Amino acid sequence: MAMMVITIKTLVMVTVLEMVVHDAMDTKRGGGGEEKEEEGEEEEEEEEEEEEEQGGGATITLIVVVVVVVVVVVVVVVVVEVVVVVVVVVVVVLIAVVEEKIVVVVVVVVVVVVVVVVLEIIVVVSVAVVVVKWL
Repeated sequence: MAMMVITIKTLVMVTVLEMVVHDAMDTKRGGGGEEKEEEGEEEEEEEEEEEEEQGGGATITLIVVVVVVVVVVVVVVVVVEVVVVVVVVVVVVLIAVVEEKIVVVVVVVVVVVVVVVVLEIIVVVSVAVVVVKWL
């Protein structure tokens, strides 16, 4: 169950990041940036092929750098999130077993998960924006 939730969250984050990267790249190229792609890596591959035909080798390298950095950040953030949530859940369950307060366990776990997810999204989107602006 936990792995399914992590997989879904990772897919959502990658989709959000891809939209941010595409929007920033469109804006940088002088496009409107209004059309956001949600198709995944297929669109990136098509863009890379188009740019190869146009001789845009440097742009392809930049896109690859952005994708690699974003993927590494997503993986690191998800791993850290899993560790934090597991540690908090274990500590809270141990406390609850000793003091027999199940409601406290549920509330603390929900609050921790929500806070970690929000921080995760902020960090990943911030990294994507910084990387794109740096390019």
